[in-house]
Amino acid sequence: MNLTDTDQEELRGWTALALTDGLAAKDAIRLLSETGSAAAAFSLSLTDLARLVGMSAAERIRAAARGAMDEETDAVLEWLRNAPDARLVTVAEPEYPSGLVAAGTGPLALFARGSAKLLTEEPVAVLGTCDPDDEGADNARAFGAAIALAGAPVLATLESGIPAAALEGALSERKAAAPVALLATGAARAPKDLAALQRRVLEAGGLLLTAEAPLTGLSDETRARRDRLIPGVARKFLLIEADLRDPSVGLARAAAELGASVGALPGNIHEKLAKGGNQLIREGAMLVESVADLGLD
Repeated sequence: MNLTDTDQEELRGWTALALTDGLAAKDAIRLLSETGSAAAAFSLSLTDLARLVGMSAAERIRAAARGAMDEETDAVLEWLRNAPDARLVTVAEPEYPSGLVAAGTGPLALFARGSAKLLTEEPVAVLGTCDPDDEGADNARAFGAAIALAGAPVLATLESGIPAAALEGALSERKAAAPVALLATGAARAPKDLAALQRRVLEAGGLLLTAEAPLTGLSDETRARRDRLIPGVARKFLLIEADLRDPSVGLARAAAELGASVGALPGNIHEKLAKGGNQLIREGAMLVESVADLGLD
């Protein structure tokens, strides 16, 4: 990066704020409207910060102003300087998904590698079990390819099963929209078994997106934060295959509650992995047989 001193100071301010636990995008917007810049937020008193973002977050920001976050902030800034196509997508930028602000669950910044402009191109989230049968995996690849050929980025979590198959499908087609992969780790900590897929996403002009600092490892908490991003990033959802208890079914319901368009593939009533999709259809999701049913063609 070739940044001026002012840019460097502001980037450092955004990075430190992004590492502050408990500071959501909606609170950051209120804070930035008051201060005019991320760097200036650290000069506010504890009382003024608490009025804007609540006492818990205010105390953490004041601690960061005293240097408590310097080591973590330096590590992220080094990653931003050295990782190809790395950037911080802040709530102040046009690429930041407005749905995350509306949902009230978004962090004030996302860590990204690749083409952040894909976030403005109405990605379609493809959901499903991490342990599909052969038909489910084939369907995920086929729909991933068809969605990408229709010009919409496929959005899927970077994990095995239906998500990986959907990403592979999108990557299989030339002159198709590149995909967006959501990570539950930092962008420098891809699971070893999916490192090749992560690399292919970047090579195809796609995007890696996460709420986690670059070196953060996998945990139940990071999975939960990743999953909370999905309904705010995409407005169209497709469930390929899942049983009733699969987390992807809950994600689809959460998206529907936020006004997203949700569809599901129907399946054999005797098959456990068809029950999640069949139940969503019973609850009002679209029955999907082709991308035309998703408003794509």
